[in-house]
Amino acid sequence: MMNICLKTHAKQVKSEHIVMHINDRLPVFIHSPCELACEFKVEAHRNYYLLVLNVKGELNLTCQRCMEDFQYAYHNQSQLAVCVSDEVAETLMSSYECILSDENEVNLVDIITDELHLYCPERHEDLTMCHALIG
Repeated sequence: MMNICLKTHAKQVKSEHIVMHINDRLPVFIHSPCELACEFKVEAHRNYYLLVLNVKGELNLTCQRCMEDFQYAYHNQSQLAVCVSDEVAETLMSSYECILSDENEVNLVDIITDELHLYCPERHEDLTMCHALIG
């Protein structure tokens, strides 16, 4: 668990860097443990915090098409508006992905794990890699 206090981190001038090891709640096709480098910055706005993430790592995946293991250079950049209410989130949805938090904290590991579910490919991006193995 990696909770960060948004109010405290919003006072930081520079981005912060951490390396995280994720073992739980990973998509079934990502081998555990998963090591990712995360650079993040928090910006305070009038009625929300903006969490800017840049996540990178070499992932070991099992292709869900050919079932062979392969390496994938994961890189995802995102901006999340952390809102205290649905009303604030609705006004920001056209500009940002939004999450709700009634506290001034979020769990970075949970957010990055959720992003792996959304953005990590389930199979070889190049179909010929599967055909070479299947054929």
